[in-house]
Amino acid sequence: MFHGPIHTYQCSLNKMIASLLILLAQSISIQSQTNPSYAEKLGWGPKDVVVILHVDDVGMSHSSNTGAIQAVEHGIATSWAVMMPCAWVSEIAHYLSENPSIDSGLHLTLTSEWKSYR
Repeated sequence: MFHGPIHTYQCSLNKMIASLLILLAQSISIQSQTNPSYAEKLGWGPKDVVVILHVDDVGMSHSSNTGAIQAVEHGIATSWAVMMPCAWVSEIAHYLSENPSIDSGLHLTLTSEWKSYR
Protein backbone atom coordinates (compact mmCIF):
# COMPACT_ATOMS: atom_id res chain seq x y z
CA MET A 1 0.00 0.00 0.00
CA PHE A 2 1.26 3.47 -0.89
CA HIS A 3 1.95 5.77 2.08
CA GLY A 4 2.97 8.96 0.30
CA PRO A 5 1.48 12.46 0.27
CA ILE A 6 -1.70 11.35 -1.54
CA HIS A 7 -2.42 8.72 1.12
CA THR A 8 -1.81 11.27 3.89
CA TYR A 9 -4.09 13.77 2.14
CA GLN A 10 -6.82 11.12 1.74
CA CYS A 11 -6.61 10.15 5.44
CA SER A 12 -6.83 13.81 6.46
CA LEU A 13 -9.80 14.34 4.15
CA ASN A 14 -11.57 11.26 5.53
CA LYS A 15 -11.00 12.45 9.11
CA MET A 16 -12.30 15.91 8.25
CA ILE A 17 -15.44 14.50 6.59
CA ALA A 18 -16.05 12.17 9.55
CA SER A 19 -15.63 15.07 11.98
CA LEU A 20 -18.07 17.22 9.99
CA LEU A 21 -20.64 14.42 9.91
CA ILE A 22 -20.35 13.91 13.67
CA LEU A 23 -20.71 17.66 14.23
CA LEU A 24 -23.76 17.77 11.95
CA ALA A 25 -25.39 14.83 13.73
CA GLN A 26 -24.78 16.44 17.13
CA SER A 27 -26.18 19.80 16.03
CA ILE A 28 -29.31 18.16 14.63
CA SER A 29 -29.73 16.20 17.87
CA ILE A 30 -29.29 19.33 20.00
CA GLN A 31 -31.62 21.36 17.80
CA SER A 32 -34.38 18.74 17.96
CA GLN A 33 -34.09 18.71 21.76
CA THR A 34 -34.22 22.49 22.24
CA ASN A 35 -36.61 23.70 19.54
CA PRO A 36 -40.25 22.65 19.90
CA SER A 37 -41.98 21.39 16.79
CA TYR A 38 -44.71 23.42 15.12
CA ALA A 39 -47.31 21.07 16.63
CA GLU A 40 -45.87 21.68 20.11
CA LYS A 41 -46.07 25.43 19.53
CA LEU A 42 -49.79 24.92 18.82
CA GLY A 43 -50.25 23.13 22.15
CA TRP A 44 -49.87 19.49 21.16
CA GLY A 45 -47.55 17.08 22.95
CA PRO A 46 -44.11 16.10 21.61
CA LYS A 47 -45.30 12.60 20.66
CA ASP A 48 -48.70 13.60 19.24
CA VAL A 49 -49.29 12.99 15.55
CA VAL A 50 -51.01 16.06 14.13
CA VAL A 51 -52.65 16.70 10.75
CA ILE A 52 -53.52 20.29 9.92
CA LEU A 53 -55.96 20.72 7.05
CA HIS A 54 -55.82 24.04 5.23
CA VAL A 55 -58.37 24.94 2.52
CA ASP A 56 -56.84 26.58 -0.54
CA ASP A 57 -58.37 28.59 -3.42
CA VAL A 58 -61.29 30.00 -1.41
CA GLY A 59 -63.07 32.64 -3.50
CA MET A 60 -62.57 30.72 -6.74
CA SER A 61 -66.24 29.74 -7.02
CA HIS A 62 -69.44 29.62 -5.00
CA SER A 63 -68.99 25.88 -4.45
CA SER A 64 -65.40 26.29 -3.21
CA ASN A 65 -66.64 28.93 -0.75
CA THR A 66 -69.46 26.68 0.44
CA GLY A 67 -67.07 23.75 0.91
CA ALA A 68 -64.54 25.90 2.75
CA ILE A 69 -67.18 27.32 5.07
CA GLN A 70 -68.54 23.86 5.85
CA ALA A 71 -65.04 22.47 6.44
CA VAL A 72 -64.13 25.24 8.90
CA GLU A 73 -67.50 25.31 10.67
CA HIS A 74 -67.47 21.53 11.17
CA GLY A 75 -63.88 21.49 12.42
CA ILE A 76 -62.49 19.57 9.45
CA ALA A 77 -60.14 22.37 8.39
CA THR A 78 -58.50 24.93 10.64
CA SER A 79 -57.62 27.65 8.14
CA TRP A 80 -57.99 28.78 4.55
CA ALA A 81 -56.43 31.03 1.93
CA VAL A 82 -58.56 33.37 -0.16
CA MET A 83 -57.45 33.40 -3.79
CA MET A 84 -57.10 36.92 -5.13
CA PRO A 85 -58.47 38.08 -7.53
CA CYS A 86 -61.30 35.67 -8.23
CA ALA A 87 -64.96 36.09 -9.09
CA TRP A 88 -66.35 34.93 -5.73
CA VAL A 89 -64.03 36.79 -3.35
CA SER A 90 -66.79 39.25 -2.41
CA GLU A 91 -68.94 36.36 -1.13
CA ILE A 92 -66.20 35.09 1.16
CA ALA A 93 -65.28 38.64 2.22
CA HIS A 94 -68.86 39.14 3.38
CA TYR A 95 -68.72 35.85 5.30
CA LEU A 96 -65.42 36.86 6.92
CA SER A 97 -66.85 40.21 7.98
CA GLU A 98 -69.45 38.28 9.98
CA ASN A 99 -66.92 35.66 11.20
CA PRO A 100 -63.65 37.52 11.89
CA SER A 101 -62.16 34.77 14.08
CA ILE A 102 -61.56 32.43 11.13
CA ASP A 103 -57.86 31.90 10.37
CA SER A 104 -57.75 33.33 6.87
CA GLY A 105 -54.74 33.96 4.67
CA LEU A 106 -54.14 35.49 1.28
CA HIS A 107 -53.41 33.37 -1.79
CA LEU A 108 -51.96 35.93 -4.17
CA THR A 109 -52.48 34.89 -7.78
CA LEU A 110 -50.11 36.49 -10.25
CA THR A 111 -50.56 33.94 -13.05
CA SER A 112 -53.21 31.42 -14.02
CA GLU A 113 -53.64 28.44 -16.28
CA TRP A 114 -57.15 29.72 -17.16
CA LYS A 115 -57.41 32.55 -19.67
CA SER A 116 -60.42 34.14 -17.96
CA TYR A 117 -58.48 34.56 -14.69
CA ARG A 118 -55.45 36.37 -16.14
